[in-house]
Amino acid sequence: MKLVALFSPEHGLSGNLDEPISSSTEAKTGLPVFSLYGKFKSPSDKMLKGLNALVFDIQDAGVRFYTYITTMGYAMEAASKKGISFYILDRPNPINASVVQGPILSKDLRSFTGYFRCPFDMG
Repeated sequence: MKLVALFSPEHGLSGNLDEPISSSTEAKTGLPVFSLYGKFKSPSDKMLKGLNALVFDIQDAGVRFYTYITTMGYAMEAASKKGISFYILDRPNPINASVVQGPILSKDLRSFTGYFRCPFDMG
């Protein structure tokens, strides 16, 4: 297995930015870092060229309105269109996932901060 690229969600790789992010190069490895929170919200064909798998490894916030779950959905859709395998490294919900509650997202309110029709609080 060879790591050839990184994809950056909202807040960047280190999680400390609060602005649109540009694609860049990771300093230690020299790998390209493709931003999915700037000009692009979904991996483009060019970003996916030559890849045979995507691995999603991001701790979610446990609520519907956070962008990481949408970034995952967009990346899954892009990978599916190109026949690229997609792996999710799941972690326990930070809110504890013992209760799922709240209203389901209305179809007409779907957006980047609310992509899936799921309850408000998934914890």
